[in-house]
Amino acid sequence: MENQAPKFDMPAEMGARFARSALEGETLGLSLMKLAPNFRIPFGHKHEGQEEIYVVVRGSARIKVEDALGVRPRWPFAGPLASSFRHSFAG
Repeated sequence: MENQAPKFDMPAEMGARFARSALEGETLGLSLMKLAPNFRIPFGHKHEGQEEIYVVVRGSARIKVEDALGVRPRWPFAGPLASSFRHSFAG
């Protein structure tokens, strides 16, 4: 999967690879995000009718869902509600 971050004018500290098309998913998406240490994604997002699971593979992350900020060490899952606004930060 090609890094899509440059295509969408995302910052250089961020890599984004999306597998929805490769998986032929209609509502299922799979993304691999790589963030530089202490990098904060400059935007959040929200989906109607689609939940997400975040798995931190290396390092740590802070994930904000609506007004709640949670710290996630490596491997725990964080699954926001489908209609929640979410924003992620590298730890």
